[in-house]
Amino acid sequence: MEGKKYLVKFNKSECIGVFACTAVMPDFWKVEPEGVASLEGAKEVEPGKFELEIGEEHLKEMIESAQVCPVNVIEVIDKETGEKLN
Repeated sequence: MEGKKYLVKFNKSECIGVFACTAVMPDFWKVEPEGVASLEGAKEVEPGKFELEIGEEHLKEMIESAQVCPVNVIEVIDKETGEKLN
């Protein structure tokens, strides 16, 4: 049986490049040459908006990376319930 799945939503178009997320999760969050963050492996679902499915093993750190974002452009959603976790 697979574990729970979560959806990370990232509004890259509103990122201001503080990079607190990269400090928390450097394997997922990268610094782009244009001075904003990018979410590794995420798919662009509409211009400037990205989504990535993650498992339980990355949940705690991803919620922390969302919480340290000063402009709140990262959301972590429980895929089963639709509940926002950060």
